[in-house]
Amino acid sequence: MKNLTKKTCLLLALILCIIAFCSCNTPVEETTEPFSEIVNVVILTEFQDAVFEPEDFEIIEDSLNNPESTSVKQYFSKVSYGNLTVKSVYAFAQSNMTRESFKELNTTQQVAFAKNTLQNQTIYKDIHKSEIFEEKLDNKKRGYLDSVVFYVPWTVSNTGSDPSSALWPHTVFYSANIKTFNGLNFKDFVIFPHNVQLSASVIYTASVGVMCHELLHVLGNDLGISDLYYYDDPNVHPVGLYDIMAYTDYAAPQQLNMYYKSLLGWATLTDLNYGEIEVAKTDATAIKLGERNGEFFLIQYFEESEICGIEYGEGFLIYRINTNIKNGNVDKTVGEQVFIFRTDKLSVNYNAYNFPAIFDSDTFFEDLTYSDGTKASFEIFISFDGDNFYVEVL
Repeated sequence: MKNLTKKTCLLLALILCIIAFCSCNTPVEETTEPFSEIVNVVILTEFQDAVFEPEDFEIIEDSLNNPESTSVKQYFSKVSYGNLTVKSVYAFAQSNMTRESFKELNTTQQVAFAKNTLQNQTIYKDIHKSEIFEEKLDNKKRGYLDSVVFYVPWTVSNTGSDPSSALWPHTVFYSANIKTFNGLNFKDFVIFPHNVQLSASVIYTASVGVMCHELLHVLGNDLGISDLYYYDDPNVHPVGLYDIMAYTDYAAPQQLNMYYKSLLGWATLTDLNYGEIEVAKTDATAIKLGERNGEFFLIQYFEESEICGIEYGEGFLIYRINTNIKNGNVDKTVGEQVFIFRTDKLSVNYNAYNFPAIFDSDTFFEDLTYSDGTKASFEIFISFDGDNFYVEVL
């Protein structure tokens, strides 16, 4: 440095400052990628007075792993835009319980049942026999089995049944230590009945929609993905049948809202404060606008598809998202994390179950309101053509 001129030293210092500035403003790459695959361990659990029939196994396999027709694998491939593969593998378990004794288990007893079952070494031998098992049960790399489902040979009613019963299809969130297979524990598990009965004449065998709903709980338990229906008032419908987390009775599962998809890393939310944006219909994108005190609105393109049983063609869904609410829409007194505006533009009209909510192309909307009833200070115009959709904030 002694031989450098004062001018050269100043120039060198300037260059070093520029390099340092650029380094500070360069986005840091994520060191971990979102997981792209999970292994769904399905434990076919038989009881003293309830067993699976030989013909049940083909039906179960088709509902879980068929890549070309309605199945759990197909649903997650489509709803994640090809970002997630769910591979279901099988194990077998025999229990000395009866259906009535199992039905009466409380949550603590269900966890004990799951732990005792998973400690059985023969379960992991069964898994290894599966043709699609790839020797990894922790693709999420969190120290837990990716997913555990106790598949039970019962038919339950999805209307009027007791949700506190262990037979009711549900997810149990509980960290338990089994350390039986590669030192893994389990964090949550699903109790799933073979048949879900909607009415005297409608029974869904190995219902794909219900299974996908429960697995979304497993995938999103850490992220705040929750039920979007009220536990204490089944007659009030902030979301209705437009979302699988609110309505799961269709054999062909419903779509999942873009906000939850973004939490799972499957979609992006694009900010638009003013002006117009053009987005390809095939993009995994929703338009985000009007953020205020933890609330914002989403404009999401909607198209009827093989993974959505709503027969309304195409159009737009307009959501209000309240990030201050962390547990979905489960508590009416707290309010809605996710709310869908109706085409009649009356946000207070909750009670119609199959309410129309898909807005047509060339819709001018000026009735966006926040959860406290305050009207948004902007208006929107939404439209679409053959390939793209457009949102303009006025």
